[in-house]
Amino acid sequence: MSLTAEQLELRRGKVMASDVAAYLGFHPWVKPFEAWARNLGLETFEEEENESMELGTLLERPLLELAARRIGMSDAAFGCPTMFRPDVPWAGATPDALGAHNGIQCKVSGLHMARDYQGLPGETGRFDNDAIPIYHLLQCQWEMFVTQRPLWHLAVYFGGRDFRIYALSYDSDLVGSMRAAAQVFWREHLDGNGPQRRPELDGSDAAMAFLRKTYPRNKGNLTEPTAEALALAQRYREADAKLKEWEAAKAEAKHKLCDLVGASDGIAEVCTWKKTNPKPRTDWESLAKALEGWDALLPDHTITPEGVRTFRLTLKE
Repeated sequence: MSLTAEQLELRRGKVMASDVAAYLGFHPWVKPFEAWARNLGLETFEEEENESMELGTLLERPLLELAARRIGMSDAAFGCPTMFRPDVPWAGATPDALGAHNGIQCKVSGLHMARDYQGLPGETGRFDNDAIPIYHLLQCQWEMFVTQRPLWHLAVYFGGRDFRIYALSYDSDLVGSMRAAAQVFWREHLDGNGPQRRPELDGSDAAMAFLRKTYPRNKGNLTEPTAEALALAQRYREADAKLKEWEAAKAEAKHKLCDLVGASDGIAEVCTWKKTNPKPRTDWESLAKALEGWDALLPDHTITPEGVRTFRLTLKE
């Protein structure tokens, strides 16, 4: 769901349902630092809209309407405003759909995402809390906490005819633990009246973007090595060596699988090795040289981008 500038401003400095799993360290792709930087508007890279995100934008409303009809949610309201729990004003959510007693969270996922689900709706009983991924469960529980609804539904479309609606019940023990941990994170990192200290640097793109923005230029001097710096450099070197070892092992396994595939399309339920369809590509350099006087125009169309700080390890063996 696309958020307006006003909604983004309302969410700033708050623990929102879409971010709570990341803040608590339970999101598989978004780390705490990235979620924090995005919330405070500190990240400097633009997120490109992928096909799944584009489909989500296009399909969300009809999928929500379909889900509401299937669960008998006749009072469903769509396009809900950003809401905050009255007695916990730092806890917020922007529900996809909301009724008097329940709500709906909608996801458009690729078929490969189905592996994160433990089963189909209704397989483990009346409610499906244990059947969905933990990061979706935490989001939905937080939405229930904020809106004070005892029931929620997670509507997930995997493509084709695979549209699932999971029924979720409010877990007061889980939410209690979430609230306690989230409040610590909020006070330390998000509260506008608090220190707003940055979370631990965690290797995310947002962390590197933050560092580049904070320290855009080097001053031409070297500082004295500390015990912490030496330990981190050694850790970096060891991790780099392990990475190269694993990359070599990965490449070897790939090459041997390709050899087993041979001239076929692949191995059933193991892998495929197919030739991609060629795509046209414009050779701009050749095109320019084919035009008369191209060399005279070259200086007017030559740009020198600003340099970027590059990290290199200089630790001696």
